[in-house]
Amino acid sequence: MMEIKTTSDFFIMMFFVAIPAIVFLFILWAPTCFVVTRQKSAKYPAKCILIYALPLELAVAATLAFLVNWAGLLNPAAYAFTITVITGVLGAILTNHFSKV
Repeated sequence: MMEIKTTSDFFIMMFFVAIPAIVFLFILWAPTCFVVTRQKSAKYPAKCILIYALPLELAVAATLAFLVNWAGLLNPAAYAFTITVITGVLGAILTNHFSKV
C-alpha cells in the first residue's frame, strides 16, 4: 500500500479521484435533469422530482457497481461505466413516464 508523504500528494490523489467521480455523476444525472427541465406539465414540481430521482439513481448505480465488483467480473471499471450510462438513461425514461400528468 502506498504511503502518503506530504499534503501535496494527498491533494494530487484527491484531484485524480474527484475528476472521474464528477464525470460519472454528470453521466448519471444529466439525462434526468434534462428531462425534468424540458417537461411542460408534470404532476409535481421539478425540485421534488429531482430530490427523489437523483439519490435513487445514485443508489441503484452504486449498488450494481459494488455487486459487479463483488462477483469478481474481469473488468469492473467498464461494467461501472456501462451501469452508470444505463441507469442514467433508464432513470430519465422512468422520470418522464411517472411524472407526467
